[in-house]
Amino acid sequence: MAPSRTDVLVNGYASDSDVSVDIPVLIVGGGPTGLLQAYLLSKLGGRSILIEKYPQRLAAPKAHALSPRSLEICRQFQLDTPALRRLGTPRSEAYWVNFLTDLSRESIGRLPYERMDTDVLDATPEMIHNIPQPVFESFVCSALAADQNVEIRKGVSFVAAVQVIPTIIN
Repeated sequence: MAPSRTDVLVNGYASDSDVSVDIPVLIVGGGPTGLLQAYLLSKLGGRSILIEKYPQRLAAPKAHALSPRSLEICRQFQLDTPALRRLGTPRSEAYWVNFLTDLSRESIGRLPYERMDTDVLDATPEMIHNIPQPVFESFVCSALAADQNVEIRKGVSFVAAVQVIPTIIN
């Protein structure tokens, strides 16, 4: 068991209580990568605590597409990829990258977005999918909601770690 420390900062404040936690895996960051990592690890029988420094998702623009390989991994680990595809932009609407003078003005051009035709399925079991990052994050969070292997703590930052063989004290 790791030695306890009572002089660490918790959410930026000095803590006067024992904050030692016995966990096999700490995942820092509650974005799509951290959430999916927690999900995959749990499916393999691993326990984890995921910490996210922000108590709520930021409103800043986010990514908007999942690669074929990411979708293949989701499918292999029993995430419902047909349901995920229904949440994103339909392929008929996501086929083009449009250039506009602003969001309410005329189009000044467009280019095809990646390969959206079904012929790509000859080379990969999944094709790219246009889905907003916050929607994907919510989808994975829903899959983790009742998962006893994963604990999600929001409003928690990772500040530092000190290794004392054979344990790590944070």
